[in-house]
Amino acid sequence: NFYGNQESEQVIGVSGCDYAFSWDGRYLIKIRTGLDPNLDKPRHVERHIDQLALGYYSGAVALSDQGYPESFAGRIDGSSPPSEDPDVFPGFIPSATNNPTGEPVYGLAESSNRTLIVGCRSSIRGIIGGGFNISQEVISSESGVIEYTMKVLNGQPLFINHRGLQTVASINSNQALTEYVSP
Repeated sequence: NFYGNQESEQVIGVSGCDYAFSWDGRYLIKIRTGLDPNLDKPRHVERHIDQLALGYYSGAVALSDQGYPESFAGRIDGSSPPSEDPDVFPGFIPSATNNPTGEPVYGLAESSNRTLIVGCRSSIRGIIGGGFNISQEVISSESGVIEYTMKVLNGQPLFINHRGLQTVASINSNQALTEYVSP
């Protein structure tokens, strides 16, 4: 439920082989971000503050317009805003962005400090802030994540890499939360 409203039920998903989608029990909507249609096949989805974040094998992380997960009107050729009528959607500001990482995105996780953790093949990055006030930083250039292992537990992103189970703090201290097991 992206909107935090009991009457608004919605599932947002990705498959890696087509556009992202939303389903509210009645309507299935394909979410087009404005990326090349042959590349607009996100593999990872996460909520980042009040924006929908989509992660791509191409290395892109697309963020929707603030407050409107199905809208990427802030990007050239992105999907239309929810409505041009300011009475229906007051204060709508197109704010969608594309944030390149330079390598395949293997996972997304929202941390408790309003940073979107982006797990890539050989690095871990952070997208800080939302809307037009975002910045990107490299958290670790020495280790990436194994795809689809990034999850959030108690506000802390966890993931698996070649060292075992990790957090952002443990990756910087070069310590894993697990140890090697021999049969």
